[in-house]
Amino acid sequence: MKIKKQTISNKVFEYLRDQIISQKLKSGDRIVESQVAKELGVSQAPVREALLQLEAMGLAESKPYVGCTVLPVNMNIIDQAYELRTMLEIYAVEKTTDTFATDDIQEMEYHFHKMQEALKVGDRETIIEEDFLCHEVIMKKTKNPMLLKMWRMTAEQWSGLTITYYDNMNYIVDSHVDIIKLLQEKNVNRLKEELKKHFNTARLITRHAFEATQCVTANQK
Repeated sequence: MKIKKQTISNKVFEYLRDQIISQKLKSGDRIVESQVAKELGVSQAPVREALLQLEAMGLAESKPYVGCTVLPVNMNIIDQAYELRTMLEIYAVEKTTDTFATDDIQEMEYHFHKMQEALKVGDRETIIEEDFLCHEVIMKKTKNPMLLKMWRMTAEQWSGLTITYYDNMNYIVDSHVDIIKLLQEKNVNRLKEELKKHFNTARLITRHAFEATQCVTANQK
């Protein structure tokens, strides 16, 4: 697999993450920067950044004189990641819903329509990107750089995995309709419940995808 030069470290991260989830990289395996860089046709800098993301996600760890090794994957990591993202976005809507303007709604609708267009041609990569940008509108309204940084780390790690492994892309896209509508209505309580449902469904999808991947791997042994 060769990754184009213009892609960023997140693409390397997604590749390594999926290798771990599918158990092509197993617990205890070493991830060598130079080998990954050569395999993907990139420099070592984006690989190094990707490894930091894997560590933050709890999928790998680096030790002096040992390097980076893969950690066991468990369901708690998935549950904790979605719990954190739910908390961050609910906090954000509590702080910002009253300040949402027409321009903000239109920006979210723009990203939603881009998801719909990508859905027609089965472009999962664009759906992942536009889903991220749609939710980012909410987070940016907080004007809290620390909160935004924490959210980006969580969102980048798991949202792409949900969309990559779930067959029903229509649901992924359509699930944003009520979120945008409730923001437009400034109905904070219903919006908070909708976000809980949205991310709990995403959590269950990711757990199911992970479990299915483990079963396939086990059957191939």
